[in-house]
Amino acid sequence: MRVIGTFIRELIKEWWGLMSCAAFTFFGIYVAASNKNNTWIVAGSAVLAAAMLFVAFFRTWKRQYDERTEFEAELNKQADIQGTITVISAPFSPYGDRQPPTEIRIAFDCVNFGKRSCEISKFDIILPESPFLKVHTCSLRPPKRVGSEQALRFDMSYLINDIPPEQMACMSLRVVLIDSVGTRYEQPKTTFVPSVNQFPKT
Repeated sequence: MRVIGTFIRELIKEWWGLMSCAAFTFFGIYVAASNKNNTWIVAGSAVLAAAMLFVAFFRTWKRQYDERTEFEAELNKQADIQGTITVISAPFSPYGDRQPPTEIRIAFDCVNFGKRSCEISKFDIILPESPFLKVHTCSLRPPKRVGSEQALRFDMSYLINDIPPEQMACMSLRVVLIDSVGTRYEQPKTTFVPSVNQFPKT
């Protein structure tokens, strides 16, 4: 409720300033020159006031958006994520004689050595030699906040279609962390570990 109250106060302040702008002066000059009746003047004033309210909405939102973006950029600019990311393939074949997808498990073991915190919201799995999709983006819900000198440790699974683990093992696979303002952290080293499991014979 406090956020809504702040927004309304800023909106009214912005709208009040626009209501005394030159647009109403020119409107008054036009009305006087064209001899319009009272009904037309009231309707025209209402339309102009509504237009100014729309402009006030946008300018208030834009100002608060810019302040938030600037704050987040300042918050994240000195984050420094380093460590290791281990990708383990875990193939399975639920489709009989069809090409099976490859399930990979990704284990993150990183530390923020920067002086600022950051919020990791997603990561890219990059397969540059893939004949199909070369970049797989996985979002984190909720995002993971990492303070200065704090560790980032978690693991999760992801399914990649059309590429068998044998072919994936020959690719220069990389995982890149991305924060909520779009900063990419490419310092962590990615290691691929092929699964020892074999596909069932069909």
